[in-house]
Amino acid sequence: MLSEQTVQEGQRLLLRKELLELPISYGSLSVVRKRPAEGAARAAVVLAHGFAQTRYTWHLSRRSFSAYLVSRGYDVFNLELRGHGRSRELGSPLPDAFERHVDEDVPAVAGALAREGYRRFFLVGHSLGGAIGYAAAPALGERLAGLITLAGVFHWGNGARVLEWLTPLLHAADRLHRRAGIGAGPAVRMDLVGRLVARSLFALETGVLSPPLSAWAQGAVEREVAREWLLRAFDRTSGSVLALMGRWAETGEFCDTSGRRDYALEWSRCRVPVLVIAGDSDQLADALLDVRPAYAAAGSPDRTFRIFGQAYDGRPFGHIDLIIGKDAPRTVWRTIADWLDGHA
Repeated sequence: MLSEQTVQEGQRLLLRKELLELPISYGSLSVVRKRPAEGAARAAVVLAHGFAQTRYTWHLSRRSFSAYLVSRGYDVFNLELRGHGRSRELGSPLPDAFERHVDEDVPAVAGALAREGYRRFFLVGHSLGGAIGYAAAPALGERLAGLITLAGVFHWGNGARVLEWLTPLLHAADRLHRRAGIGAGPAVRMDLVGRLVARSLFALETGVLSPPLSAWAQGAVEREVAREWLLRAFDRTSGSVLALMGRWAETGEFCDTSGRRDYALEWSRCRVPVLVIAGDSDQLADALLDVRPAYAAAGSPDRTFRIFGQAYDGRPFGHIDLIIGKDAPRTVWRTIADWLDGHA
């Protein structure tokens, strides 16, 4: 159906929108497809959200990265990973392991794109979605035209100081999870965290409250935009995924739950073109210690690393403001679209 959406302030776009349901082993995955209202698209782009997020990572009522890509001529497939958002409503359970996203969710979307006539596609992942991209890319081979990650963790735990005491606890939980074989483990209710932070935005902005970490740089996201993101994009996921991230942080490994599959080694042999993006003030994925190693380890001769921040862009960038920040459209979005144009 035709839908008119706001790309950013002062820019509206008429596009075609449809909801896809992709069957998997249990339930289905939800994918929101957006494409130009007229004419053929340049290429297909799949969007993969981060830890305990939903499709609203990429689309808010006042600022929509997915609509922006359509305005640049792309056919956009906004994936909600199993157990997240509308995919949970369609019966897919929380993942019992990180590799479910890698080995089943991404291939399910690749299969749907092939049925739509797309032999190749681009994958864009934010945060944990970036980690999924690094892990999934080698098996996708030539079907993947290029990978773009924003704050995509290759290592983890080097951002805010609070992570220094959190990650050992998560690593211990990971060891318990593997010994007990408890599947997905307890649900991590980040949706409740999102509601709490949304109610505290004024106190946070005025300095009445000082949080141990922040998802965006000071002043980078308008209060209304931040509130919508917190209330709509925050979701839940499985404790097993968070526990595995604790193992990555404590050991420096980038592996699956069993520890037998070395994603870092596979990534080093992958030749897919890659654009790795980081924020200079990211407290959840440190630009140099958590994100840049993905660029350094990439086996592709076509690789680019770009830090957005004060030195180059006149203001600091954190974690989510790479996508929803007030300056993201003229900086990050444009860089991504230009890179896609050069590789489509």
